[in-house]
Amino acid sequence: MEIKIVTDQDKEFVMSIDKHIDDISYANRVYTKSGYVIWEKDRRIGIILHCVIWDRIPFMNLIWLSEEHRGKGFGRGPSLPGRRR
Repeated sequence: MEIKIVTDQDKEFVMSIDKHIDDISYANRVYTKSGYVIWEKDRRIGIILHCVIWDRIPFMNLIWLSEEHRGKGFGRGPSLPGRRR
């Protein structure tokens, strides 16, 4: 499993899951690096969306995995880069 910052190439995949954003909001996610794509064997299997509250507290808004990858531990491991353990 690999977690990569969302890029313009991920737009169709992310927007098929997150129906609440438009093109401008997606471009903002890419620019602010507030989204991640979860990859398994060169295949996109999920997304992580986050924001920063009060300019200092990271908050995970959403973690979504494709149906076939749920219950297999993929959601247990992902954490945002820079997160304290």
